[in-house]
Amino acid sequence: MKSHRGGQSLIELIIGFAIGALLVVSAIMAITLTLRSRTTNTASQTAVFLGQELLESVRSFSKGNWAAMYLLERSPFQYALLPAGSTFATGTGAEIVVIDGATFTRTFVLKDVLRNGVPDPNVLEITVFITQGGGAALATTSLATYVAGPSAGGSDAFVQTDWSGGVSGEQILSAPGITFASSTLIDYASLPGSIKVLGY
Repeated sequence: MKSHRGGQSLIELIIGFAIGALLVVSAIMAITLTLRSRTTNTASQTAVFLGQELLESVRSFSKGNWAAMYLLERSPFQYALLPAGSTFATGTGAEIVVIDGATFTRTFVLKDVLRNGVPDPNVLEITVFITQGGGAALATTSLATYVAGPSAGGSDAFVQTDWSGGVSGEQILSAPGITFASSTLIDYASLPGSIKVLGY
């Protein structure tokens, strides 16, 4: 009697190679996906870092140059903050940053903050956009914050010493005035420029 053991061993060997090849291909695909995900996460973290850096730079620029910042056009105009000696200057368009071979484009836009339907001259909303990648593979990250001018809780304050203008209602001031919002139980007319609380 002849044994056909040789043929069965060949079929088992072919099936074993096929299963092994499937395992190797699956492992390669999993490693590729993990590496691609890691690269994407690194690029996203870099974009957030660049956005935070630009927000801090815009905040610093606005503290020293509030009038120049406030006079910039509002969104959709996009600006870049560019180094100018020991400080910054604004320019239209975008700033291109290359980190570890990856290209990022960053810009910022300004938006008025409304108080009672009127733009507050002491506060602006700043939104930063960071675009990463090139060609068809673009991803955009955005961060926003509010920036206060000197009269809205910034580092400077003003002192009002003249009240001779009387009652004018509530208003937003960017510099000292001569009016005030309310006149309940006060005398501002008997001694020009001063306020006296009645009953004292």
